[in-house]
Amino acid sequence: MNFEQHIRYSCSAYSMIHPNRAAVLNHLFCVNGNGYEWENGALVEVCGDTHYKNGKPMSMNAAIKNVFRKRRERNAATRAHERKLKRDMKLHPEKYPSMRDDKLDKLIEQAMEAARKAKEADPVGYAEKVKKQVEEFKASTERWKAEQKWEYSIPTDIDKRVKDTEFHHWYPMHMDGLEYAPLASFPDDIQDEWLDGIIETAVLICNSYERFERGEIEPFTKYPVHNDPDGKFSKQATRNTYAVANYALHRANEMKLARQNKK
Repeated sequence: MNFEQHIRYSCSAYSMIHPNRAAVLNHLFCVNGNGYEWENGALVEVCGDTHYKNGKPMSMNAAIKNVFRKRRERNAATRAHERKLKRDMKLHPEKYPSMRDDKLDKLIEQAMEAARKAKEADPVGYAEKVKKQVEEFKASTERWKAEQKWEYSIPTDIDKRVKDTEFHHWYPMHMDGLEYAPLASFPDDIQDEWLDGIIETAVLICNSYERFERGEIEPFTKYPVHNDPDGKFSKQATRNTYAVANYALHRANEMKLARQNKK
């Protein structure tokens, strides 16, 4: 598959997590450990959904069908396992004693204490942040429910999705870890269409950052209010991501200009 086919493949087969073009760009170029590796100047999926058992790459349509088939099989197996486990827990409760995790309990206690301190320091501001996070969670849940109808089929508005770039939840990146971000660590032999994808993604991130600085959108990364009561870490993570995008944009533009001058 070429670059544009990867966009359509992801929006078709994984519409619940990749609802539009920008979400796919975020996954391809920003997410560390995204299941893709650079090979011959292109990002290649290495988890098995787009290749046959002999290693031969599938066509876009075959890969989409493969994802839907595996998803049906996996969901059916999960439901069967859950039914069996539920019956066994009812018949043999002694096999399933309540489990405690002291480390987890400690983390929960620390989070609750941080939330208590944040609430005491700014009751009104804390209440507003909690209310906003609850509203965002409900909206996210509704979007997820709406997308479930496309769990085994291609969305009917796929042509619109592959062009839609409205997205601002960019995965956090840092200048100290450029080697982990495909956006910044692309190879010198990168294919032209993938280089254009790098530039497109970096420009979108920079545009999102400008809107963030104007106060039009929230930080790209948002941490729970009990861990980031004043939003300081979320804002810094957003600035770090912008720094990487700006670096990648300059590098990609220089590479593209050099190639044009050779022609």
